Amino acid sequence: MGGIALVRFVVDSTGRVEPASIAVVSSPSPALQEALLDHVRSARFSAGRVQGRGVRVVMQWRLTLRSR
Repeated sequence: MGGIALVRFVVDSTGRVEPASIAVVSSPSPALQEALLDHVRSARFSAGRVQGRGVRVVMQWRLTLRSR
Protein backbone atom coordinates (compact mmCIF):
# COMPACT_ATOMS: atom_id res chain seq x y z
CA MET A 1 0.00 0.00 0.00
CA GLY A 2 1.45 3.35 -0.97
CA GLY A 3 0.63 6.97 -0.30
CA ILE A 4 1.64 9.95 1.76
CA ALA A 5 1.70 10.04 5.57
CA LEU A 6 2.12 13.13 7.71
CA VAL A 7 3.48 12.83 11.25
CA ARG A 8 4.02 15.65 13.79
CA PHE A 9 6.36 15.38 16.79
CA VAL A 10 8.88 17.21 18.98
CA VAL A 11 12.62 16.70 18.65
CA ASP A 12 14.40 17.45 21.92
CA SER A 13 17.65 19.36 22.39
CA THR A 14 19.69 16.15 21.92
CA GLY A 15 18.05 15.19 18.59
CA ARG A 16 15.75 12.48 19.97
CA VAL A 17 12.01 12.33 19.35
CA GLU A 18 9.83 12.88 22.43
CA PRO A 19 7.59 9.76 22.24
CA ALA A 20 4.56 11.37 23.91
CA SER A 21 4.56 14.14 21.28
CA ILE A 22 4.11 11.90 18.22
CA ALA A 23 0.84 12.32 16.32
CA VAL A 24 -0.08 10.79 12.97
CA VAL A 25 -1.80 13.68 11.18
CA SER A 26 -2.71 11.67 8.09
CA SER A 27 -2.05 8.20 6.77
CA PRO A 28 -3.18 6.30 3.68
CA SER A 29 -4.43 3.52 5.97
CA PRO A 30 -5.21 3.23 9.70
CA ALA A 31 -3.38 -0.12 9.60
CA LEU A 32 -0.09 1.74 9.06
CA GLN A 33 -0.31 3.96 12.16
CA GLU A 34 1.66 1.68 14.50
CA ALA A 35 4.41 1.20 11.90
CA LEU A 36 4.61 4.99 11.44
CA LEU A 37 4.85 5.53 15.21
CA ASP A 38 7.63 2.92 15.49
CA HIS A 39 9.52 4.50 12.59
CA VAL A 40 9.40 7.99 14.09
CA ARG A 41 10.28 6.74 17.60
CA SER A 42 13.50 5.20 16.24
CA ALA A 43 14.52 8.23 14.15
CA ARG A 44 17.39 10.50 15.19
CA PHE A 45 17.81 14.10 14.12
CA SER A 46 20.29 16.93 14.49
CA ALA A 47 19.03 19.12 17.31
CA GLY A 48 17.73 22.57 16.48
CA ARG A 49 20.12 25.35 17.48
CA VAL A 50 19.59 28.89 18.69
CA GLN A 51 22.73 30.89 19.45
CA GLY A 52 24.71 27.64 19.52
CA ARG A 53 22.49 25.88 22.06
CA GLY A 54 20.33 22.83 21.41
CA VAL A 55 16.59 23.56 21.50
CA ARG A 56 13.35 21.60 21.16
CA VAL A 57 11.74 21.78 17.72
CA VAL A 58 8.27 20.83 16.49
CA MET A 59 8.62 18.81 13.30
CA GLN A 60 6.11 17.81 10.68
CA TRP A 61 7.44 14.94 8.59
CA ARG A 62 5.97 13.99 5.23
CA LEU A 63 6.69 10.35 4.42
CA THR A 64 6.17 8.81 1.00
CA LEU A 65 5.13 5.17 1.42
CA ARG A 66 5.62 2.68 -1.39
CA SER A 67 4.34 -0.85 -1.80
CA ARG A 68 6.90 -3.63 -2.08
